Amino acid sequence: MNLKLWICALALAAVLLLDAGAPSPSDRGETDYVKWFDHYLNDWTDFNYIYGSDAFEGAVFTANPGGIALRRGDSEETVVFGMPVWNAYFADLNGDGCPELLASVSFGSGIVDEHVVVYDVKNDQAYTLWERGVFDYVLSDDSGALSVLRSEYNTPYLSGEYHKGVWGRLRLTKDEPAELLFEEW
Repeated sequence: MNLKLWICALALAAVLLLDAGAPSPSDRGETDYVKWFDHYLNDWTDFNYIYGSDAFEGAVFTANPGGIALRRGDSEETVVFGMPVWNAYFADLNGDGCPELLASVSFGSGIVDEHVVVYDVKNDQAYTLWERGVFDYVLSDDSGALSVLRSEYNTPYLSGEYHKGVWGRLRLTKDEPAELLFEEW
């Protein structure tokens, strides 16, 4: 069996195991969301995205593997950095009526981790769910709802261990200063 076929078989097994480990929709609090893109276990051949919404009052997001930028008028600012950015969703986590940008990213060189970045567009504030060297966090909607998998740091995703971990959801508190929380199902 050639290496490419072997990698594809492992990726398919990981996806099937991921679905088996996620809680059912009735067991979780649903969050309305929009999936922008997801390359986590998928093809990377086409990776240049643009997303705009009336909720952002003319602001437009652009994405490539290295980051996500927010363009407002003539100014552009990178609001999410990644090595790479694996996926991105939009969901209103704090209930203010404006969706936040959520992204799974890898970071590091040699010691690489997975974490989640949430960018609050309305308040121009970024939050991270990041416990470097302890846990990895990955966004997913493979089970039919937006969810987060927390797994032990450096769990090999294509080895069949990807499904092992704790499933939950994200919540952005309304307190000042706001906090990004992982809530187990």
